[in-house]
Amino acid sequence: MTSKNTAQGRYDGFDVMPIAGEWRPGRSGRTRADLDPWSGETLTEIPLAGADDLDEAYRA
Repeated sequence: MTSKNTAQGRYDGFDVMPIAGEWRPGRSGRTRADLDPWSGETLTEIPLAGADDLDEAYRA
């Protein structure tokens, strides 16, 4: 059995979330790095939601 590195590299689509009927980034002003578990490389930075985002989603 052979092993082949099939790393995908950087990816898109994790910078938005559904809030109040629209797909948009969190507005907390903070981000979290999503790391490749094999190499430790940062794949993307994810904008985090804050309390205001949660309130807006709940009201909707």
